[in-house]
Amino acid sequence: MRIDTKNQEIFNYFNITDAEASRAAKSTGYLQPGDLVLFQYSGQQRFCFVTRTKNRQSLWLSSRGNTLVACFQLQNLSSETMEILIPKLYKNRKITYQQTKKGLTMLFGENNFRTFNTLKIADLYEITLNG
Repeated sequence: MRIDTKNQEIFNYFNITDAEASRAAKSTGYLQPGDLVLFQYSGQQRFCFVTRTKNRQSLWLSSRGNTLVACFQLQNLSSETMEILIPKLYKNRKITYQQTKKGLTMLFGENNFRTFNTLKIADLYEITLNG
């Protein structure tokens, strides 16, 4: 997968190589809170932190019958915010909805919270951080 310019800045910051991202291709069915993922959606590359929503894990079935995943987009965060948040939240499977609603939304920004239809996600890679 070719990494777009904005995401490459993030990868460089966390010393993530293309090889580390490429080795970690995975299915949407395995996404869990705390995962860092890179994928294509509606023609755009997205770099996201997977989280949960009220009464739900990170994946759930919508009223229209679509499987959705809840994420915070990371492209718009400052490097200072990333430096503080990501190491503390990475692979944290115990993130609660209350933390998401009150704390994470404030830190990541409400405009960065998104739900994505898993059928429209392509080229999904889990990002593995070292250390």
